[in-house]
Amino acid sequence: MRSPRFRVAPFVLSVSLLILLFTASPPLHAQGYRVVCQDAGILPNELRRDSDGTFYGTTRGGGKFGAGTIFKMDANCGNKVTLHEFAGHFGDDAGNPRGPVVIGSDGFLYGATYTGGDDDYGTVFKIGKDGNNYSFTSLLTPMGLCGSTGDSPHAGPFLASDGQMYVPMTICGPLGANGSSAGTVASMTTGLSVSATGYFDPHGDINQPYHTLVEGPDNMLYGMARESYFTTQHYGAIYKVGLGGGDPQLVHAFAGPEGATPDAPVSFADDGSLWGTTSTWTDTLTGPGTLFRIDGGGFTLIHRFEQNPEGAPGEHQSVAQGPDGYMYGMTTGPTGFEGIVFRVALDGTFTKIANVVDTDIGIIPYRPYFRAPDGKLWGQTTNFAGPGSYYTIDTTQWIDAIAPSTGPASGGTTVTISGAGFTAGAEVRFGAEGATGENVPDAQHVTAVTPATLAAGQLYTVKVILLDGTRILLNEGFMADFLDVPSADIFHPYVEAVLRNGITAGCGGGNYCRDAPVRRDQMAVFLLKAEHGASYVPPDCKGVFPDVACPSPFAGWVEQLAAEGITTGCGGGNYCPSASVTRAQMAVFLLKTEHGSAYTPPACAGIFGDVACPSPFADWIENLYAENVTGGCSASPLLYCPGNSNTRGQMAVFISKTFGLL
Repeated sequence: MRSPRFRVAPFVLSVSLLILLFTASPPLHAQGYRVVCQDAGILPNELRRDSDGTFYGTTRGGGKFGAGTIFKMDANCGNKVTLHEFAGHFGDDAGNPRGPVVIGSDGFLYGATYTGGDDDYGTVFKIGKDGNNYSFTSLLTPMGLCGSTGDSPHAGPFLASDGQMYVPMTICGPLGANGSSAGTVASMTTGLSVSATGYFDPHGDINQPYHTLVEGPDNMLYGMARESYFTTQHYGAIYKVGLGGGDPQLVHAFAGPEGATPDAPVSFADDGSLWGTTSTWTDTLTGPGTLFRIDGGGFTLIHRFEQNPEGAPGEHQSVAQGPDGYMYGMTTGPTGFEGIVFRVALDGTFTKIANVVDTDIGIIPYRPYFRAPDGKLWGQTTNFAGPGSYYTIDTTQWIDAIAPSTGPASGGTTVTISGAGFTAGAEVRFGAEGATGENVPDAQHVTAVTPATLAAGQLYTVKVILLDGTRILLNEGFMADFLDVPSADIFHPYVEAVLRNGITAGCGGGNYCRDAPVRRDQMAVFLLKAEHGASYVPPDCKGVFPDVACPSPFAGWVEQLAAEGITTGCGGGNYCPSASVTRAQMAVFLLKTEHGSAYTPPACAGIFGDVACPSPFADWIENLYAENVTGGCSASPLLYCPGNSNTRGQMAVFISKTFGLL
């Protein structure tokens, strides 16, 4: 999808004109993040908060027997007390809860475990808030048989509006003709009596209901199943079931392009729309997951994630609504360190707001958020230099902007950070580098001086760190200028734009090489990233051009540019990858990338004194001028300099204006 155009006056190399045209648009602000527990246990599950402010939780692993724990703590992770250490089947106990507890109307905590019990097929349990009066009921499935209640729950119970607790069971129930079973939705009483209220189709139309149910505004219970047989690829489904009983009903079966293998619970927004994620998507390519919404208009695919640089909504990573009305979520990269924090408006507007690594919450975000009565979203990671962590997101704290947003890498720039929620004693960092001279005149502003240890040509996340450990972020808010393009340089705003949009990172050594000619192989990368986005990766090369080695760093880009009809090469079947791009050629490349390979510009009128009309490039050059992308190389007389090499500085201008990057 091509970016919207941005119209400006004709480009002439005038510093005063650049100042009038360029106003930096700050990135969307990110909220405050604070690690509450640096040692939350092995695979911590979601928290639940009691009316007195106490939080209760479970861990899937850890404890004396390695089978998980139940604990309680206060809002600052203080007074943390282990209520029970599961022993599992071999200790005649429950084991390995994969979901949270629920606080019953009688004041007891209730939960379910995936293992333990008489035959190690899982249990349901209850325990007092003080750790006393613990008991459990085995989900009895005699070896080789299949019980009617279901067993092996991957989720915790849900307390519905009818006062009953419901939990999906992943195995058993009626057997199909092939001897298989697909599980049940079961209810459990305060006496730990379990009975199936609905059965998944024994032929497997919906199965693997791994996640805790939620209640919709229609008083139906909604859940996610990892597999379904409503499509031949078994990509998973959303189902619903009525309170009190009834078999699960299909809400939506996933097709590959809109998502596959959903591995997180669904959630409802205040407007009644249902939201969720999938862990993969598949079409002609395979990707790491999707974000979707279901409302009165049906199913809407909101966003397809790209592994680089976004990561994927991994195990249990769903979205939740903050008090500001936005849906929030996180992803995880392939090694656990990557991933992003994102938010999405209810109209579907998706925005990345931070890199997970910059939030300092730990790695591998895990499980959906829990929204506490004070509005803070609580999340958990599986690793914080050891066991997992619990962290909060506070939507009342943020950074709006930093001014100026660029400066020399050598430091010494006084900046003003504006936002909300700042307190006295705050520390400022640019990435991992500490600023100096911090001052907090009020809750909306912090001033500081940039450090002298920044790397030129890099973007830095700005962090305001409060005394309580809260990190308030502005993702990639500050640019350390390239050594050869200082802030006063005529090309600076355009170079900043292509850097911020991930189109180029310079030529190395902290330089941008503003005056170097653009080569034809480099041009392929610039154009395709401008058209498709910074994360775009072309298909593998096939060896189309004899003068472009395959494989080689630029081969895939060059061949994709040809496949899209933007170029046919330089003649004789070759591409001439190291040849410079002329300003005349650049007009054709830009307009075809912007408008499509079939585009034909209007006939020339003879505008430029050095561009004959008619001539092969005249129509393209004059149309580039008409679209306000260029003002030529001279305003009086009006000249274009068609045979001159297109420099990297000029390329930044052309791309920024053609694709609306400013």
